[in-house]
Amino acid sequence: MKLSIIIPCINEAELLPALLSHIKSFCGNPVELIVVDAFSNDSTKSIALEYGALVFDSSIARRSIQMDTGAKLATGDMLLFMHADSVPPKNFYNDILASVSSGSKMGCFRLKFSPSHKFLKFFEIFVGLPWLICRGGDQGLFISASFYKEIGGFDKSLFIMEDIDIIRRGVKKSKFEILRSRMKTSSRAYAKYGYYKLQFAFSMVHLAYWLGLDSEVIKIKLKNYLENGRV
Repeated sequence: MKLSIIIPCINEAELLPALLSHIKSFCGNPVELIVVDAFSNDSTKSIALEYGALVFDSSIARRSIQMDTGAKLATGDMLLFMHADSVPPKNFYNDILASVSSGSKMGCFRLKFSPSHKFLKFFEIFVGLPWLICRGGDQGLFISASFYKEIGGFDKSLFIMEDIDIIRRGVKKSKFEILRSRMKTSSRAYAKYGYYKLQFAFSMVHLAYWLGLDSEVIKIKLKNYLENGRV
């Protein structure tokens, strides 16, 4: 199984080396690294190239577009979408392979925040539940390349919640496996905005999505709330 790892980036020079070196250190299997950059003005692209990643430019700084660009250029049998501030478990390749061998076409990891916090430990448990409200891009998303095409890939019109949207479509046609191993992800956003404030914002984003609000409006309101305390 050839695995293509797709990482959308905007100015991730600080965190990208740890992720790419980890992948290189713990995966001796066929892995294709793809970084899709959107107008970074730091050394993101040069770092990615240094670690042997394929680097592509996105015409628009939007995660759904960046990840779809990477998926269309990938040559792997399986795709793994993940954020630059996350690090997969050491056995991630074998975990995905075992899931695929058991019949899964898509799935994700559980979650471990770094650094963790007593408030976040509840959500580290919560993500193990098989509900869409428990899903998020920080858990990573693996999906077979053929199944990605079958369900239409990421909806490039979405400004936010693109990960929930593709899972929502995928579970109608295939089982979705939540692996027991954990993706380590940075809690930097919680430290920046506040644990309770950010989690409340995420809850409202989910509610707005399920109520059918326009994704661009949701993203604007999220930004206004986090930065100005109002929507």
